[in-house]
Amino acid sequence: MKRSSWLLLLGCLALLPVQAQQARLFDDPTSWQHPEQALAGKAPIQDSEGGGGFRNLTYFYTARLNERMAFTCILFRWVYGPFGGWRLFVLASEPDGTPHLYEHSIRERSLLQSADSFLVRFPEGLFAEDEQGQLIWLELPGFSCRLELRGLLASWKPGDGVAVFDPSGSAFVRLAVPLPWAEVQGRMAIEGRPYSVRGQLYADQSLAVLPLSRQNSPAYSFRGFSPDEAPEGERWMISIYRATTHPAHGSRPLSILLAAHDGAWVLTSRDFSLEPRESRLEPITGVRYPVTAAVRAEGGGWLIEGEITDTRLYWLTDIFQNLPAPIRSLASLFLKRPVILRHTGRFQGTARAPDGSTYELSLTGLGEYMEIR
Repeated sequence: MKRSSWLLLLGCLALLPVQAQQARLFDDPTSWQHPEQALAGKAPIQDSEGGGGFRNLTYFYTARLNERMAFTCILFRWVYGPFGGWRLFVLASEPDGTPHLYEHSIRERSLLQSADSFLVRFPEGLFAEDEQGQLIWLELPGFSCRLELRGLLASWKPGDGVAVFDPSGSAFVRLAVPLPWAEVQGRMAIEGRPYSVRGQLYADQSLAVLPLSRQNSPAYSFRGFSPDEAPEGERWMISIYRATTHPAHGSRPLSILLAAHDGAWVLTSRDFSLEPRESRLEPITGVRYPVTAAVRAEGGGWLIEGEITDTRLYWLTDIFQNLPAPIRSLASLFLKRPVILRHTGRFQGTARAPDGSTYELSLTGLGEYMEIR
């Protein structure tokens, strides 16, 4: 073989492992096998890396309050070239299930953020770390809250905390979970009606840097908790997330399952089965979404099996629906947009311990289904 051919072959062989190493999804198996060691740390995720493309920094909270109230709060900053800014999304449902949406733009110059500990302050609100967990204080037209979040588990991160989707490293997600499971208590006012609230919550932080044309889709999540009145020693939490990377990134599953019992980890996994059993068509958007899904996860001698059931679709987010019909028809020819369906749900199943004992699980909470249309 000619010398030039050998060099070409060696160059190709050298290139392949580099690509395989750079495309990774929350690697570091030790962190998955020993979640108590996979601490996210005190410093919050921030968008300090620079670079182009579409970037989205998100602080996400979802809670079941007073057993029947749903609360989702998302503080985020998106950037796309010269466009972007801070936004606040609050979705709260009252005890009878009536949902209310509050959206607010935050002026960049009015926001203060700490680099060392979690602190985001602006005229209408405060998100801050404290000794027990975090605080959320908001004063918006029609909505206010003073919430204390007490962590039941230490902060956590999946693997090394980074999912890289392409060999260049330009498309990635950083993820940390400062509150995998927390108790919530405080006050809330919805349209002038005051509530004393108590419940359970999941919260994470992420920075997603992905081309608009290569977003992960579809994505499904559910966070469920035992009843608030369940005695100590009988409380459980489960958090499930599954997304599919864009075909340009291999259509790979991006999966995270967390399970905890009585304030201690049971297992964390990215290798579990989530199989839709029944789906339903949402007529306004044309999205067909799963309403029943079977779950099976195994690790550390534990086996968790069960079924998630969508009990009520309570909110639909579709940015095209806010456009006039003629503009919506034109925009749909050139643009794709995320459609997000939010629902209450239940996980019904069992957890078998390493010693063979079995726990019956009936956990209620909140779920989401997102699809790029």
